Amino acid sequence: MVSLALLKGSAAAHAPEDFIKSLKCNYAFVARNAQHIEINYDMLESYARNLPKMNPDDVLDSAHHFISDNDESNISFIIALDSMNFGSGFQDQLKREGYDQPEGFYFKVAEILKAHYEQNGPLTAQALSTLSAVDIAKLLQLPDISVNPYSFRLASSYSSSVKEVGAYILSQHGGSFSAFIESCAGSSENFVYALSRLASYNDTCAYRGQRVPFYKRAISCAADLQDMFDHKGQELFNDIDVLPCLADCDIPHVLRVDGILKYDEELSEIVDNKELIEAGCAYEIELRACAVHAVEMMAAKSGRSAIELDRILWHRAQEEAYKVLTPHRSETKFY
Repeated sequence: MVSLALLKGSAAAHAPEDFIKSLKCNYAFVARNAQHIEINYDMLESYARNLPKMNPDDVLDSAHHFISDNDESNISFIIALDSMNFGSGFQDQLKREGYDQPEGFYFKVAEILKAHYEQNGPLTAQALSTLSAVDIAKLLQLPDISVNPYSFRLASSYSSSVKEVGAYILSQHGGSFSAFIESCAGSSENFVYALSRLASYNDTCAYRGQRVPFYKRAISCAADLQDMFDHKGQELFNDIDVLPCLADCDIPHVLRVDGILKYDEELSEIVDNKELIEAGCAYEIELRACAVHAVEMMAAKSGRSAIELDRILWHRAQEEAYKVLTPHRSETKFY
């Protein structure tokens, strides 16, 4: 459900001063105090400078994503997709329930949603606000949720998320996705702040007595929207380079394989044995924060933005050399 307390006044929500900067300070705090992960700071500059550039068309490719000449439809697609851009901790269980994901879970969902938009038109805010778990399961062609518990749990979580964002667009922006973007006044920081006030995007943990917000899905949505408009040669947000990279399971995995992050024996055994890590525990917070902080340091040393590095590293995670190994898994609605 949408929290009316969180939404009060959000139609004109502007981020507090140094909003994103404060997030980065929290990641640095975790990295300094981490008990299970070390960052190889000596490698950061050379590693970042030697990462290959990506073709912009490969970042948000048209094979998997709906891209049209209509801005409202494009924004609707990205917001709908990122409302369901989580479930990495369910991936293996969904495979066992019969959900085939030859290219990976994200691409599966993106392709199905793209086909829906092309065949049936864009999902409106009203439509999103009414999608039940049964509707989601049908839309994404999930295994029968009446007999498959993980498919049911994921469909239910997706339903809560899309309903909340649909209701937000309806109540605060008259059902217009474009109006939501316009209310952010060209600032990705304002956009992330606005979404982070919704329960399904309020990705915050506590670590050693300090609040650590990640807001991965909100940051991802801002970056994806900018990538969408890059296809048209347009700047949507004038501060996209201020954003940190995305705190998910893929970035720490790649950085571990490439020698940037070193897990202690205890955490290594948990990850390598494919044990689920409880969302919000010290292991998970350190995994996410240390990876994001390492990328932030790479950006500072190389002159490349954290979001650019994130895109490169995420696509690297899809390569076979990285897919044969297992990233950490957590059952969470945030990635």
